[in-house]
Amino acid sequence: GLIGMMPDRLEDVVVDIFGTKGTVVMTNVPGPQQPLYLKGARLLSSWGCGPVIDGVGLLILATSYDGKMFLSASSCREIMPDPDLFSRCLQQSFDELHATVAEPSGSSRKKPRGAPKRAQAKKKTATRSRGKRRAARS
Repeated sequence: GLIGMMPDRLEDVVVDIFGTKGTVVMTNVPGPQQPLYLKGARLLSSWGCGPVIDGVGLLILATSYDGKMFLSASSCREIMPDPDLFSRCLQQSFDELHATVAEPSGSSRKKPRGAPKRAQAKKKTATRSRGKRRAARS
């Protein structure tokens, strides 16, 4: 990676900063949003890979490709002895978020103030416009 290409002295500083300031690093690498092909075979997914840094317990890499998001993680066994638990918790959180976003519009979630009034105003304007067009055609 990029850190490995740095001069030794600079690499030591960067590694020291990551190793002493936090135990989790997360990156986001946007990828191409159209399908890619290699000798006619379509690339189906894209997974990240990052450097293992002493003292960093978890490295999460988020990449996107062709309208999808991919998460991959590397962890230190001493700092995170059960990466499967992390994976299950992450999946559960995603499922909860998805269920919240996918709730039907008539759900008990509070609507933003003023939203119904704006929607009604737009509907009235659209109805008036259609009426004027019909009258103009006659």
